[in-house]
Order: sequence, then structure tokens, then C-alpha cells
Amino acid sequence: MLGLARKGGLAVNGLIASIRVLHVVAGFLAFVVAPAAMVTAKGGAALVVLGIARPNATWARIATVAVVLGMLGVVVAGRDLVGFAWPSRNRQAWWFSHMSGMLGSYVATVTAFSAVNFTFLPLTARFLWPSVVGVPLIAAWVGYYRVRFSRRPPRAVAA
Repeated sequence: MLGLARKGGLAVNGLIASIRVLHVVAGFLAFVVAPAAMVTAKGGAALVVLGIARPNATWARIATVAVVLGMLGVVVAGRDLVGFAWPSRNRQAWWFSHMSGMLGSYVATVTAFSAVNFTFLPLTARFLWPSVVGVPLIAAWVGYYRVRFSRRPPRAVAA
């Protein structure tokens, strides 16, 4: 009997230690991720301002790209900051956010590739076509799965 009590105590101690580790890791991630979103929002806002102000010839050439991508950055970072401050009650909210972020990263990668390699396109088109194609596809994908998850039958609970 004493051996079982010791094993049970070890299991509880292990569980408490695991919870502490998760708590520390989550706190560290929040400490790192929230400031990153704030920097992203500020960087996006700076792009919008410089795109509108056009302080020199280079900014005049890329003004449209700077404004559009800057606004997109502000919206995405703002959505993340709101999600940190007021988490959604939706069970799948993290999944939609995660998958939207992954797909958005893919759009950013295609944008970088296009901007460097598709020299046959005008400058604005090189930068913006991936967003013009990708953002509506991401929105459609999220909408499809929101409907699909909402139609899922409730799980049977064992009595």
C-alpha cells in the first residue's frame, strides 16, 4: 500500500511540475510574441506613412506597394494583439489563426520570390499579385471550415 501511495504522490508531483513548465513556457511566449506583434503593427504603420508621404524618388516608386502591404501588416498585427488581449471563446479560434498565419506566410514567401524574379511584371504587380490572389483564398478557406466545424454533430458523452 505504501508503494502505491508513493507512486501516486510522484504522479501528482510530476503533473504539478508539468503544469509549472507549461505556465512558464506560455508566459515566455506571450512576453516574446506580443511585442513582436506591436513591432509589426508599428512597421506596417511606418510603411503606410512613408508610402503616403513619398519622401524621395524610391518611396514615390513603391508608394502603392508600401501602403497596401503596410495596411495588411497593421490589420494582421492588430488582429493578433486583440486576440492576445481578449481571447476568443471559439474552440477552433487558435486553429483558424494558426492556419491563416501559415497560409499568410506562404503568400509572403511567394511575394518575395515574385518581387525578385518576376522582372517581366510591373513593380506594383510583382509585389501585390500574391496578396490579391492569396488573401481572398485564405478568407474563403476560413469561411469554409467555420461552416464545416459548426455543422459537426456533438460528441457522444459516455455515461
